[in-house]
Amino acid sequence: MRDSQEFESRHRNDWVVIAALNSDHQPGFVECIATLGGIRGETGERRFLVPRSDYVIGRHGFVIDPLKQRPYDGPSSFVTWAARL
Repeated sequence: MRDSQEFESRHRNDWVVIAALNSDHQPGFVECIATLGGIRGETGERRFLVPRSDYVIGRHGFVIDPLKQRPYDGPSSFVTWAARL
């Protein structure tokens, strides 16, 4: 519990991934949806493309590195994934 609270405190101003899937449009990449602090339901969601080799989920989640990953606004694999439901 304390580890989780420390993670949340340390990353409250960072983009934390709340959903991810392998990109159909960019092979070798994971398309991620992230919010500040990883808080679900926030209006400030952003999408990022992360190289699959970099996408290693830690104990409490994956934090976007703004020096490596930039916001992505291209075609979304989330759209085709949601259509499968």
